[in-house]
Amino acid sequence: METDLTTERTESAPSQTELVRRYFSAAKEYAQLYEETSPSALFFNERLQRVLEFLAPIGSGRVLDVGCGPGVLLSRLASRPLEIFGLDLSPEMIAAAKARAAGLGVSLAVGRLEYLPYLDSSFDVALGLGVLEYLPDQRAALFEIARVAKPGAIVILSMVNKLSLYRWWERSVYRVWKWLRSPGHRSASPEPRMWLQSRKSLARMMEAAKLEPFDVTYFDPNVCVAPFDSKFPKQASALNSWVKLNCSYWLFPVVHTAFLMRARRRP
Repeated sequence: METDLTTERTESAPSQTELVRRYFSAAKEYAQLYEETSPSALFFNERLQRVLEFLAPIGSGRVLDVGCGPGVLLSRLASRPLEIFGLDLSPEMIAAAKARAAGLGVSLAVGRLEYLPYLDSSFDVALGLGVLEYLPDQRAALFEIARVAKPGAIVILSMVNKLSLYRWWERSVYRVWKWLRSPGHRSASPEPRMWLQSRKSLARMMEAAKLEPFDVTYFDPNVCVAPFDSKFPKQASALNSWVKLNCSYWLFPVVHTAFLMRARRRP
């Protein structure tokens, strides 16, 4: 079922790219998150479930997952009559994805979202989950996704929610506190930077790239900020589950830590 859609593209990697590659090199630990019940695990599993629901009506075609990680989503899709392609910046993630999808006809490659090694108008579905927020030039990345998507193709992107109170605490308070407390923090390697967007700002960038948004879905309600969510995972998960059931719609952009944006590729 595999089809060769690759073309030759090379580009020197900036320091942000190296930081992201190192940050996501622990493929085994990342995959194990889907088997846990911690707040982080709830984030990944809710995102996975939502995306699978979105893709349920699609019966055939080529699907590209950019930032595929250890291939958890791809392995779920492989039983369907789809041609599946996965790409990730991390060689460790691609190695894990190959092991998970062995014998399932999935085509996998190491690469960058800003320079996709695929031909124009190649895919019926393009996914970018947990990847866009790590790119300094998000507009260029969106144009690249639009380039490889067929006219009318479905594009599903996730974004860390800029308006979330949890994310504000994480980037403005907790990250600094953790850096100050770490031994030898002045010489420690920094974590990769994140460029967060609101629903409206991401929609504007997508529209400029000929991607027409038609739905936004918030996920991962989280009101138990770090480090308490990791120190008391059961209590944090119970609290967040209560919030999920009782949260008013107008509070969604404040309570949920991320959202999924669905769009169609315009002709």
